[in-house]
Amino acid sequence: MFYQSGIRFIIIGTKINKGYFEKFNGELSQRIDYIDATRWSEEDLKKIKERGCEVLNIDISDEIINYFIDASSGIVAVYQQLLSHFCIANNIRKTNEEYIVLNDLDKAIKCNENYYLTLSEHYLKRIQDIADGERKAKLKLYYYIIKVVLTSDVEIAKKGFSFQYLFDNLKNIHPIKSINHGALTSVLNHFDELQSKKDIFPKVFTYYDKRLYVSDSLFYYILKHFNKEKIDDVLPPYDFQLEFDF
Repeated sequence: MFYQSGIRFIIIGTKINKGYFEKFNGELSQRIDYIDATRWSEEDLKKIKERGCEVLNIDISDEIINYFIDASSGIVAVYQQLLSHFCIANNIRKTNEEYIVLNDLDKAIKCNENYYLTLSEHYLKRIQDIADGERKAKLKLYYYIIKVVLTSDVEIAKKGFSFQYLFDNLKNIHPIKSINHGALTSVLNHFDELQSKKDIFPKVFTYYDKRLYVSDSLFYYILKHFNKEKIDDVLPPYDFQLEFDF
């Protein structure tokens, strides 16, 4: 009836991975387009700077812009926040009367450091909640999976952590070297459910097609600047000690 009346429905779902929706509803095959709204080119990001600078009657040096693009991992929301904080740090809050060029790299670095500290304070609490997992679980696999994730490179995270990658790395750090595939599969299959139970929204991770994907792109920024040498400050090992009944 709707079709004959000329009425069309456009349903927008948010998921990074292609093929995700078809997996749960085969009728969507050939009827869905995927647009990666998280991917911004360097040229796109520089256009944001140009439009903002034009309104504010300022310019920001290429050195600063290149630093912010790299520091933000190309995440547009982070990039915009860094630009905003940098302008405020230079006392630019509205259209400037005189045209000036902002080029203080030390100030830019400080803006990034402050923004990371502010964001990570809340974000890493969510990571801790995931690592805490199910307190009754003896193997504490959520903790060790998060430890693997936090010590991995950003580029690996962007591709998704494959089951085999997680399994191989878990064998290197878990006290029990004989973890089986079934135990890991069970935990990974409940990753989304665990985050829902703990009211973690938006979810940080989703497990799909034998890969643990990052579903919140802000995590890439956190991971890029996370000091891996201080992982025990975020995931204290004594909070996740294994307990065995003999």
